[in-house]
Amino acid sequence: MNLASKRGFLAKMGKNHHFDDPVPEGGDGGRLQRPFRAGWKLRKNSGWNSCRRPVRERSLTVQQKSNTNLICRFSLDRFGPAAGGGRLPVQRYLSNRLLNRITYIELNSLRPFLPELLNGLSHDTDFIDVEEPPRTREVFQSWEALKAQSARTTGGDLIANLANCDAAIAQAQDAYARISAARFPLDTKSGNDHLEDLSEGIKLFRQLAEI
Repeated sequence: MNLASKRGFLAKMGKNHHFDDPVPEGGDGGRLQRPFRAGWKLRKNSGWNSCRRPVRERSLTVQQKSNTNLICRFSLDRFGPAAGGGRLPVQRYLSNRLLNRITYIELNSLRPFLPELLNGLSHDTDFIDVEEPPRTREVFQSWEALKAQSARTTGGDLIANLANCDAAIAQAQDAYARISAARFPLDTKSGNDHLEDLSEGIKLFRQLAEI
């Protein structure tokens, strides 16, 4: 029997059989009925389209999740309240000396003996000696600091830019060492864990670029 004849025979068998009937233990009928019965239940329970396109649908789902994570990561949502309610996050000040954001409480406590934590920019006044900085100003201060840091580390050629990055990391390490020497406790997010990653990233870039 050729392939076309086999397909016609199987289609006829599938049309004429009741798939809820008990499957015989032996004989050709049982061997023929099992695949039709299994296929019919799969189609009934999960839908014909889901049987035909599971890989594509899974791929789209992964891509959609990736896009959603990317949007959340680079959005302004972190300045708003938590999704489940509760307190708003403490306002933070982006210090270019530390290459990190610290709470406004930490800033005003450290500023008397470490004044270089301030960036010397216009929105610094929103965080100095205030009971609580306006939350809208927190966003402006972060963008202002990022702009200044970008101008500092991307103004020259590649070699000069990398040297500026090294200098910024060295200054941050020195500032954190002084904070540690003063035995001042920092919030978990305000620590210096990021400096090692930055140094390793620059080192790896130099190796790959053969600089």
